[in-house]
Amino acid sequence: MKNYGVLTMRKDKEQYLMPHPVDRRSTSRFEVEFRTLVSDKSGINDQVGVILDLSLSGCHVRVPLMVYPMLVMELRICVPDFDRPIFVEKAVVQWVKGDTFGLYFLTLQEAELIRLGGVIARITEDEKRGKPDND
Repeated sequence: MKNYGVLTMRKDKEQYLMPHPVDRRSTSRFEVEFRTLVSDKSGINDQVGVILDLSLSGCHVRVPLMVYPMLVMELRICVPDFDRPIFVEKAVVQWVKGDTFGLYFLTLQEAELIRLGGVIARITEDEKRGKPDND
């Protein structure tokens, strides 16, 4: 059984805490190569990188940045053909291996979650048709 997050209110805008899966692979992951900008909460360590795989609950990124498990970061996912990046307000580092690490999405605005779901749906449809997922 999944442990579902809670809906919280902040400054009259909804924020959604994503469900924390018991199984780390409880949501499908898709190989992608999307540009990203990650930042620690101080805003001092902004760094551009590449998302290597993506799901509704997290991603695997390559970024030349020193991080450690449990670090909370912001993430901007640059999806081709989108006018602006998908903004993940809070993502926590789950594991680190060299310059790659896994992020679990903690907090997204409802609109951002819908946009991310649309990206995942598009990737799923492209895979069914046999198309590359980042065209």
